[in-house]
Amino acid sequence: MTLKRTEQDSVWHPEGNVEEHTKQVMQKAYEIAERDNIQGDDRLVLMMSTLLHDIAKPETTKRVNGRITARGHEGAGVEPSRTFMNKLKMPNHIIERVLPVVKEHLAHASLSSLSITKQKKSAFRKLQNRLQKDGFRGRIQDLLWVMEADMLGRNNTNSQAPEGLFEMYWLRDTMGDNKPTKLIQGRDLIARGLKPSNKFGEIIAKAEELQDAQYFETKEDATKWLDEVIKTGNLDIVEVDVKEETTITETSMPFNYEPANYGLRRTEKPRFSVGLYKLKKDLRERK
Repeated sequence: MTLKRTEQDSVWHPEGNVEEHTKQVMQKAYEIAERDNIQGDDRLVLMMSTLLHDIAKPETTKRVNGRITARGHEGAGVEPSRTFMNKLKMPNHIIERVLPVVKEHLAHASLSSLSITKQKKSAFRKLQNRLQKDGFRGRIQDLLWVMEADMLGRNNTNSQAPEGLFEMYWLRDTMGDNKPTKLIQGRDLIARGLKPSNKFGEIIAKAEELQDAQYFETKEDATKWLDEVIKTGNLDIVEVDVKEETTITETSMPFNYEPANYGLRRTEKPRFSVGLYKLKKDLRERK
């Protein structure tokens, strides 16, 4: 099956088949590159990522309960994308940046479903980890550009985009482009009289896990946790606070969008005048 012959759910893709979507996404990518003056390797990564982001849809597309789905096409697209770029003799440093973007280009969807700030931050940090895992050299900015192009390549105007894009920029602004330095390292344990052992490694691994999950964000808080762990011998002493809700104020997005009417059938009218987070509730009500 080819991209042109692969149908998509018209609720989410009113533009039609996968080939038409890919053309629109690449056109948007070109416009983004011109707008943000993206040049050299960055431009090549953007265009290759948009070309290949849905390459596995022909193999993963199915009809389920009368609806067209392509679950898992992101991950399934990694090896076909690698094969395609190898045939073009793309340099490895480009391939290593494109593949994680293909794999994670829908990460904003699951992240947007979370309602608690700490959960969103934890999910974002895990995304950063995945972009750099298994030989990948993915960048958050590469992913943001592709997400924007993907969202707009659906017969949308340049004034529309879903809330997931706003959230991704907000998280990038809040947490940075790259994973931070580990707050607890081996020298911290050695300074407290511990010697390298299996337990030594378990403490460091647990500290990294908790840092990624936003249970502590400063060296002071991390060392307080460490001292308590050494005192009690208990690695599971963190209390989870899930009361905080997300409020996005401003982001560094280099453009202005209103929420798009993704998920609405063509005969329905969007009701998003109250604000960005009205969108999520509105879409849930239609399911």
